[in-house]
Amino acid sequence: MKLSSGTNGSLNLTDIFDADELESKVNAGLERVEDNQQKLDEWWDGLRPGSSLPGGQENPINKAKYALANKGLESAANVLVAVGDPDASVQYSLDKKPKNMWNFIVGSQFQLNKSWMIRGEVGFLGARTQVITGLQYRFGL
Repeated sequence: MKLSSGTNGSLNLTDIFDADELESKVNAGLERVEDNQQKLDEWWDGLRPGSSLPGGQENPINKAKYALANKGLESAANVLVAVGDPDASVQYSLDKKPKNMWNFIVGSQFQLNKSWMIRGEVGFLGARTQVITGLQYRFGL
């Protein structure tokens, strides 16, 4: 089996989520970001200014933690603001190719009488398994 096709497009978030529900979730997320920013600032202000000891603001580990946490909170706020935009959309791209190009198929067909026939196939190998069945009726024309 060899096929190669791709799909790409865009979905408006308002087509996926209810606008009021999305707005309330974005607002709740922004409140959580604000609360966490306040906790982070309280932690930073609780450290000894000018000290490079483990409990000080000049300690490289504390400086790195503070900078990383600020960057994370800023990124979260930016994502929430972007999602809250009424014109926000999700762009997607899918590359649809079979995982394995080859598949082993075993099948059989049995004729019950002049009019009726049963058919079945099972394909397997690797990551793909499929079953195909059929019931056939022949008109006596």
